[in-house]
Amino acid sequence: MSLQDSQRSSFYDEQDSTVFHLAIPVTDLAEAKEFYVSTLKCEIGRQSDTWVDLNFFGHQLVIHYSKNNVKQKTSFNEVDGHQVPASHFGVILSWEIFSSLESHLRSMNINFHLDPYLRFEGQPGEQKTMFIKDPSDNFIEFKSFRNIDMVFATDLDEKIVGN
Repeated sequence: MSLQDSQRSSFYDEQDSTVFHLAIPVTDLAEAKEFYVSTLKCEIGRQSDTWVDLNFFGHQLVIHYSKNNVKQKTSFNEVDGHQVPASHFGVILSWEIFSSLESHLRSMNINFHLDPYLRFEGQPGEQKTMFIKDPSDNFIEFKSFRNIDMVFATDLDEKIVGN
């Protein structure tokens, strides 16, 4: 579903393939790099002694070593009866890629913070979601919408063509 013209940012063009950039702190650069490359199959870009650029599902994730990275108490919100970390990042995947990633993570015995589950089953906003943590306790959410047009829907009762 597209945003109304009055809600659109003049800096955003749906036809442009915008790449998102996110930088996060890590307590052990080598361990974090290994996790993102081996577990999530991220490709390495530029790097230095204190940071590494990663291709995180087509977006730029930069892991920065932080020697003063004091782990703050994480706050959680209840969503569908689950405790969801208020601070997290992630990516929306296709239905098929989500299932492949879930199988891959299970085969690697990755601990899920929130096991994969289906939300809004049979409804227009039907989606799968799962949460894991990296070695520095950064929460990562992976989700997938049955109908990608529902990502920005404001009325989940609204009928979308193809749903």
